[in-house]
Amino acid sequence: MSGLSSANVAHLTYHDRYRSVIAISVCFPLSTLAVALRFTARKISGAGIWYDDWLSLVGLLTTGVFVSLILVDLPDDAAIRGEEIPQSTINENSKTVYVAELFYYISQLTLKASILAFYWRLFKRSSIRLPIYLTTSFVVIWFISSMFLTLFQCLPVAALWTPALKSSARCIQLEPFFFATSIPNILADLLLLALPMPYVWRLRITFTQKLCVTGFMLLGSFVLIASAVRLRKLLVLDINGFAANWAVEDAVFWSSIENCLGVICICLPSLRPIVKLFPFGS
Repeated sequence: MSGLSSANVAHLTYHDRYRSVIAISVCFPLSTLAVALRFTARKISGAGIWYDDWLSLVGLLTTGVFVSLILVDLPDDAAIRGEEIPQSTINENSKTVYVAELFYYISQLTLKASILAFYWRLFKRSSIRLPIYLTTSFVVIWFISSMFLTLFQCLPVAALWTPALKSSARCIQLEPFFFATSIPNILADLLLLALPMPYVWRLRITFTQKLCVTGFMLLGSFVLIASAVRLRKLLVLDINGFAANWAVEDAVFWSSIENCLGVICICLPSLRPIVKLFPFGS
């Protein structure tokens, strides 16, 4: 897979780049705030910090690494103007995005694990344990396969950032790669949205509270939408190579939105103790 040439990024406008910068600058601090409020809510309620809370923190940290790498890799002004990019810069960008890809999947795994742990803690019914086990198995299989495909998207791996190796390298085609990693991710998000709904309405809480809990959980559909849009943007990228180009245009925007929204959405259902502090929250 080839590196990032000036022709690949000449069409990238200032608006494209700065939209990604603004999205990350807004969404990641909000994600950080959401996790901080989650831990505060647990303290207010008197409940201890459990696995789902720690996993949300790990999800935030891995998302932070992911978006930081993406910011580092965004093309600079010279690239946007179509000027020649030094080969050394192309090689370093390729390495950066290769690592960013891995952190994307690690972040997705920890966020999904946090949701599943939250369901385990929230619902005491033994009948939900089997669906949680099955969903967890699906998520783990997706993660392992996605990491394997990403780690070995080219053989030898160094061909991703070494031009001399590209001609003899064996690399995965882009479209099958995107489908193989993104479609199961979207299916996992659908499972996570649907899994708790029958059990929410069996909880011994008021009808209004059931509606609120359902509404909070359905906010996760925004992550699902971001995942679907991200896949579409990846499939229409007009590039000759993958690793160094993965962070351009709308793909980086939606990948960042997806992970940051994921952190926020997994924290919202845990914030009820804070909401109750306000007059409208009672």
